Amino acid sequence: FTGQIVIKNKRSKFLAGGDSGSLMVEDVSNNPRAVGLLFAGSSRTAIANPIGDVLSFLNASMVGN
Repeated sequence: FTGQIVIKNKRSKFLAGGDSGSLMVEDVSNNPRAVGLLFAGSSRTAIANPIGDVLSFLNASMVGN
């Protein structure tokens, strides 16, 4: 998974069944910022595509504040 975001589970799973395609957001409470698009996971890790790569591939952009 070259260039992917890897999230290691600590106390609980970061990704549950059906979460693929969900937007991964950083600092949700204070200053939300999209960082990735979830696509795979296991009991130990979750994998996300960096949002910049996804938007570039789709020739898309984020809207809103």
